[in-house]
Amino acid sequence: MLVHKVKKDLLVFSRKLSLGKQKLRYWFYGTITGLTGIALVTVMCIIYVFALPCFIKRAYHAFRLTHLLNIAFYALTILHGLPKLLDSPKFGYYVVGPIVIFVIDRIIGLMQYYKKLPIVSAEILPSDIIYIEFRRPRTFHYKSGQWVTVSSPSISCTFNESHAFSIASSPQDENVKLYIKAVGPWTWKLRSELLRAQNTGSPYPLIHLKGPYGDGNQEWMNYEVAIMVGGGIGVTPYASTLNDLVQLTSTDAFHKVRCRKVYFLWVCPTHKNYEWFVDVLKNVENQDKHGILETHIFVTQLFHKFDLRTTMLYICEKHFRATNAGMSMFTGLHAKNHFGRPNFKAFFQFIQTEHREQSEIGVFSCGPVNLNEKIAEGCAEANRQRDAPSFAHRFETF
Repeated sequence: MLVHKVKKDLLVFSRKLSLGKQKLRYWFYGTITGLTGIALVTVMCIIYVFALPCFIKRAYHAFRLTHLLNIAFYALTILHGLPKLLDSPKFGYYVVGPIVIFVIDRIIGLMQYYKKLPIVSAEILPSDIIYIEFRRPRTFHYKSGQWVTVSSPSISCTFNESHAFSIASSPQDENVKLYIKAVGPWTWKLRSELLRAQNTGSPYPLIHLKGPYGDGNQEWMNYEVAIMVGGGIGVTPYASTLNDLVQLTSTDAFHKVRCRKVYFLWVCPTHKNYEWFVDVLKNVENQDKHGILETHIFVTQLFHKFDLRTTMLYICEKHFRATNAGMSMFTGLHAKNHFGRPNFKAFFQFIQTEHREQSEIGVFSCGPVNLNEKIAEGCAEANRQRDAPSFAHRFETF
């Protein structure tokens, strides 16, 4: 009797399980809602995976291509609610706002689009740095440290025609200047076009410009003491910011600038890679009449701080400065040279000691991820100190 009951229960359970499987199969594969739901999950997974930093750096074209799937994502979302299995579709209500904002953004973008700007000056600098300068459009206004997107009708590159670059000129300059590192197909083609024009005497390629974008790290004006850190090619926006700083403080507009001291830290492998920026710093030093700027240069490809060879470099540098009005034998600048990587924790503690009267000090950085992480750690460590200025860190990475 007991065996018969168990068999009966098992039979009922198996029938229910079979019906459940059929219902599950029906809900997944027999309805538009189920099929579009599976497709939506697949599309979201593809977009998410190719948006990871490792894929963006190694397969940028795949990142751009897979993000075109957002069109399919919205279409599938609309189809997902059409059968009204649980409730009436409401996706339309949620998407109206973003669509309106998108349309407004596109209209503003068209107003900020400048076509066929002629390059008035160009140069190929060491370490595959490209310098271009073009006439500033009459309606083009920007802040120091902002960036623009640049394309050219003479250069074609699939999925990668518009590129973002920081503006190196100050807002007071008549021309717009860009320093571009040749690292990808488009930038190498631009380099080749410029060389061809220089060798043949033909005109430079025309430039399409969109922008400006970004806040330009203009918050430095809100602090009496500010720290700016540039790493590698991340110094490009500071070419604009530092020129803007000294031009404002050396004119009648000095009283409008709250900032009274700026510490600029440049972290680079070697000076030879960025000779163009040394020239920028020389120009800035010559214009800095009030001594508002203090520059520290950290050369990371030299030896350890206490290595004998590094000690000899320090001695030679100190002797040369003593006999040449404080000028460096390596850069020709009055900026202080350091051999090795900066110790941000020690530096921030030094700043706290020097400016105890301040309540908050602004820290702005642009460079690789590991550099920004070290700065963030240094700020967090320094902010644990009581009765000392705190640090507010804002950064850009590439």
